[in-house]
Amino acid sequence: MIRLAAVQRAIAGVALALGASASCMLVSPLEDYVPRETGGTGNAEAGAGGSAVGEGGGAGQGIAGAPTDCQSNQECVERNAGAPSLCRSSDAQCVLLRSEDCPLALEGGSETIDDAIVIGSFAPLDPAAPQDGSVVWAQQLALEELSGDAVGGLPGPGGARRPLVMVTCTNQDGEGIERGLSHLIDTLEVPAVLAMLKPGDLRRAFEDHRDRDVFFLSPEGASGEVVRLEDGGLVWNVLGQPKDLVPAYVSLLELVERRHKQPPDDGSALRVAMVSTTEAYDRELHDEVVPELRFNELSVAQNDAAGDYLGVILDTNEPDIDAAVLQIVEFGPDVVVSTAGESFTKSGGIVQRIEEEWGSATRPMYVLSPVNAGLLAPLIEMFESFIKSEADPVPEQRVVGITVAGPEDLRLQNQYAVRLRSRFPAANAASGNYYDVVYLLAYAMYAAGDSLSGSNIATALPRLLQGEPFDIGPAGISEAFELLSDDSASMALHGTLGAPNFDLAKGVRHDQGAVFCLARDGTSLRPRWDVLRYDPQVPGLVGAFPCFSGLDP
Repeated sequence: MIRLAAVQRAIAGVALALGASASCMLVSPLEDYVPRETGGTGNAEAGAGGSAVGEGGGAGQGIAGAPTDCQSNQECVERNAGAPSLCRSSDAQCVLLRSEDCPLALEGGSETIDDAIVIGSFAPLDPAAPQDGSVVWAQQLALEELSGDAVGGLPGPGGARRPLVMVTCTNQDGEGIERGLSHLIDTLEVPAVLAMLKPGDLRRAFEDHRDRDVFFLSPEGASGEVVRLEDGGLVWNVLGQPKDLVPAYVSLLELVERRHKQPPDDGSALRVAMVSTTEAYDRELHDEVVPELRFNELSVAQNDAAGDYLGVILDTNEPDIDAAVLQIVEFGPDVVVSTAGESFTKSGGIVQRIEEEWGSATRPMYVLSPVNAGLLAPLIEMFESFIKSEADPVPEQRVVGITVAGPEDLRLQNQYAVRLRSRFPAANAASGNYYDVVYLLAYAMYAAGDSLSGSNIATALPRLLQGEPFDIGPAGISEAFELLSDDSASMALHGTLGAPNFDLAKGVRHDQGAVFCLARDGTSLRPRWDVLRYDPQVPGLVGAFPCFSGLDP
């Protein structure tokens, strides 16, 4: 599935985080919060400074011999030796916000944290420093803008402010995702998920918790199976489907073939290898792309019959990369097209192994997938070493890729990048989708009113997707709350990804494809996004290609 990215970036987000996984957030229902003097609350206590990392302990643990019922979150914090804790309103039991699979509790910095709304998140976490990483930083920035001293959180009854606290779980393996969901939904009793999950994991998460009225808002792309879920409007994706990217793949391969056959051309056929995996998004992208591709003036099936096409599908659970690479190298393609995920560009993955096994013949060109766009570091490191050693003086001329087109107006993305890097200098600014979804969920929660269930959030979300344009970001927060306080009002919330171009019936965004490449500066390489964009009116890719000659439309 599409994972890190401003869109591409989303996708890069995907990799920021996806690499192999995904992230998601969840929210504790507003109606669970009651005044302290009347009993249990849903208030969350988080550590100072925006993060609560450290003290371990499983969900529901408390100090032995402590009273069974709790009256406040602070009481639970004290029972649990200062660890961030929640007095669960459904049964007045103390539960820890963090668990082994959910090691972070982040807050926006508001002094009114005792009145907070709990949010959960899945992200790719470094066990040694789980608070560091571009997905976490993007979400932290949004929390600080929405819940810091300037705003204080969502307006609540009587003018009180309700800050957001985020519990973040690791998304590095399937069982970890299941345990994280159980902690967030079963233990912390959250009704909404910002689900940066692969399509298969997202589908299973919804189906496993179907009876809990949980709302899922994913910062990633959707597979057809996810879009076709009978979900009652409870599953939304802020990026599109694999089929949205097919025209860009088709047009890019046409440009690559034309460049390959420029003089001196020996008249031989173009040989193409296609690599994919059995992961739901990758395989669906493959199945959508293959029937539409043409090269040598023939379809893929005709090229296959002529011996000029090789298809390789890796088993996601047990990928035999060595066998796949030997098959590709023996075939000797001019172009290797990826509809695969992280196994293609990761360290020790398909590209690296092809380069290691390739002989003296001209090395192939690579057309990377949207998921690969978020995991470029290993490939860039390898190609920079080629430049420095002169093993290949121009390796950047062998790499292009497809990703989701970012907004044509980059104003909000650029503003986000400045704020993000001012707060977190090491952050990847191609992470705007993870930032956007925090705002979407926060505004939808506020628009849903006091009775905050998954169904009510789903009903409220379209109020953010149609109407007069409204910019995401800290400058408009108070105005947004004022507008949404009128139940009849709506807005079209423009984010770092651009306008909210959603199919409201299916809960999925419509995307266009774009091309990225690697720009050269001395011996260094860096990604250049949106260098060509697919224009359905042409139809075809448009723009001026900046990374090397011969690939202009």
